[in-house]
Amino acid sequence: MFFRGSARRTAADVREAADRSTRTANRADLQDGEDHNSRRRDPKKMVLIAGLSLLAWFSTYTGMLELIQANLGDVSLVEKVAIGMAVAMLQIMIVWLLDQLFSPINAGIKGLYVVGYLFLTLISVGFAFGFYWKVLESKSEATRAAETSFGQVQSGLNAAVTRLEQLTTTLTALTAISNEKATQEAANGNSCPGSRPGQGPRMAMRKADAERFAFANTFVQGRVDQVKADVKVLDADLQKILKDDKSIVDARTGTRNDFIRSMGRKLDEVTVRYNALRSDPQLRQVRADLAERAEKTTFADTRNGTYSCPDPQLQSALRGVVAAIDGLPTLEKPKVTTTEGSEAVIEAFRRLTT
Repeated sequence: MFFRGSARRTAADVREAADRSTRTANRADLQDGEDHNSRRRDPKKMVLIAGLSLLAWFSTYTGMLELIQANLGDVSLVEKVAIGMAVAMLQIMIVWLLDQLFSPINAGIKGLYVVGYLFLTLISVGFAFGFYWKVLESKSEATRAAETSFGQVQSGLNAAVTRLEQLTTTLTALTAISNEKATQEAANGNSCPGSRPGQGPRMAMRKADAERFAFANTFVQGRVDQVKADVKVLDADLQKILKDDKSIVDARTGTRNDFIRSMGRKLDEVTVRYNALRSDPQLRQVRADLAERAEKTTFADTRNGTYSCPDPQLQSALRGVVAAIDGLPTLEKPKVTTTEGSEAVIEAFRRLTT
């Protein structure tokens, strides 16, 4: 009897212990479920994810829209809605894939999710980069590009002006010297070795030299004034860009692209005009005449004879003039890029991929 009673109490104790264990396990599972749900429904995390997703959607949508407009022009409202929905689906897929990466799933499937997540994120980041580069960098980059292009042309033009002004200074001096020697030849002679005073062929030669140099000086000075005027016009345009003049902003697009393109065309025209000056037939003829005179020491007289009249000072100066003409720099056409508005997204993609 004693053993049977003990057995019944032991069985009852075991059942009671099992019931307590089951209730404890159920309470633990319930608590875990509540904690898990609490973690999954953390409002701060939900707000953060929603905010970041919205920001990513906006930047990606704007970047994609700007790129399409840059290539195709304005798009209709229906197309804008379609683009917005496509970007929304892209963001939803990114968030869903990110959530799946932290779920207990097969390693092979998780690897595929990682590849998909990285691919879609790269698309989003690319378009978003275009948007943010447009907002943060495009305006300053446009200013820098315009300044660089202008500086490239300006430095070449200034070098050309310096050389041409040296030419005019030399030619002015040679004109004065030739006139003085013509006067000397008429009054006293000896402008050429052993020449006698009088209005003979030597004086005529000096007068012809003075006229030749004066003509060349007038021609070169006209080209100097033209180059200076071009530099002045370009500098005025550049100052408007550097000072962020509101008058150059296009009212329709809100950008300076039209003005910058116009400045680019002016730079091209100035470059072409200057390079044409270097090969101008009249300048080439002036150069040939001066080069010939620099080497000439024997001249014809009025009696079908010749006379010698070397002039080392004149020859040295003329050789310098010829060298200065030959040394005029060549200008390369500058490339002026517009990086504001829709063009900014294209430039951003170019920078992202190079």
